[in-house]
Amino acid sequence: MAICFDNVILFNTGEPTTQLVSTNHEVPVDIKPIGPKQYHCTYVPAHPGAYLLNIKWNDRPLKCCPFKINVNPPYYPEKVDVSGPNMKGGVVGRDFQLQIDPRLAGQGKYSIGYVLHLI
Repeated sequence: MAICFDNVILFNTGEPTTQLVSTNHEVPVDIKPIGPKQYHCTYVPAHPGAYLLNIKWNDRPLKCCPFKINVNPPYYPEKVDVSGPNMKGGVVGRDFQLQIDPRLAGQGKYSIGYVLHLI
């Protein structure tokens, strides 16, 4: 079976190699065959940042490489702390006070929504 890219035969036989790197880190890439000339690659970066994924076949880089991959820092919305005297409700026409502390949730944007129940 030939390996083709953009309808050009690149290689008839061989094995892939991969490398995922940033300026400070190299991430191991696990390659498993899943069929004839088909492979599944898995990687788990431990640090956020910009990475380059290089794929080679018989030690020759593919023309489409490297792929640019941006790894975002993790976020934990469940770690946003909400407290205050109005946690269970409020009174129409009076100030509604809550303290919202997202410092432990990680980087990202947050928004606040509310549901108004009229009795």
